[in-house]
Amino acid sequence: MGKSALFVNKQPGGMFEVVDASKTPGNVWFVNSGATYCSDTAGYGQNPDKPFATLDYAIGKCTANQNDTIYVLPGHAESLTTAIGVNVDVAGIRIIGIGQGALIPKFSLTAAEGSITLAAANCLIENIWLYSSFTTGVTTGITWAATATGTTIRKIKMTEATNDKEFLTWISVATAITDITIEDCYLQGIIGGTDANAIIFAGTSTNCQINRNYIYGDFSGDVIDHNTGASITLRCENNRIVNMDTGAAGDCISLKSDGTGYLTGNYGFYNKNDATIFTGAAAIWHQNYGSNTLGDSGILFPAASAAIP
Repeated sequence: MGKSALFVNKQPGGMFEVVDASKTPGNVWFVNSGATYCSDTAGYGQNPDKPFATLDYAIGKCTANQNDTIYVLPGHAESLTTAIGVNVDVAGIRIIGIGQGALIPKFSLTAAEGSITLAAANCLIENIWLYSSFTTGVTTGITWAATATGTTIRKIKMTEATNDKEFLTWISVATAITDITIEDCYLQGIIGGTDANAIIFAGTSTNCQINRNYIYGDFSGDVIDHNTGASITLRCENNRIVNMDTGAAGDCISLKSDGTGYLTGNYGFYNKNDATIFTGAAAIWHQNYGSNTLGDSGILFPAASAAIP
């Protein structure tokens, strides 16, 4: 008789469960602040009917590099007031939000220092909602440390309460980062306010990917900013970027002049008629389109090459 990937598993103190070893070879934890019986104490977290109350507590119960999985259940809600309100500091774990629409697990950032910090390597964070809700703005929504190499964020939703309760910087990435991925994320800002950048790299990066993201806002600087240090083989594909700022001189995507990478299928709009859209002299730009005029569809940008015979 053939074998399947399914097997019966039981964590100490938990329930028997039939799991797919290809998806959850490690321990499985549950988080839901809205459950009738939830607690950040021993005996909880291994059953969706008795989940942990906070994500950070669940992270602390994981074992590094065995692909432990945390399911954040529909309707979960937390308020984050510190830079490590959620600190993803255990390597090789998966954090999966369950739900859609208003049921996506929601983390309200209610202080200037409120943030999610990514500090460990080879993690996955998927389908959670970060909501900026602090007057004068949240300094940084996601803080990506250099130790979080190989980590992926996917289907992250980030929104602002009002244009004075915004993300000043949405995602900040440390220098010397390698092999990270930002994909399928939805970053929806509000016109006005003092947003600076959606994604900013503090220095160099190697083999990073930024793919299929939607970014809309009022950014005074480059929306995706990789100017401080050079990118090495950055891959940036099929992003949709709208900057409604009318006075700044930033770009939708800007790389340092010696930064390398392959950027293709990106669409950028900047609401400033004399603004450039994409810059980076050493990178490969292939079939990207830009516009800086309302009502216009846009053109191939940077300009098409004339070197082909």
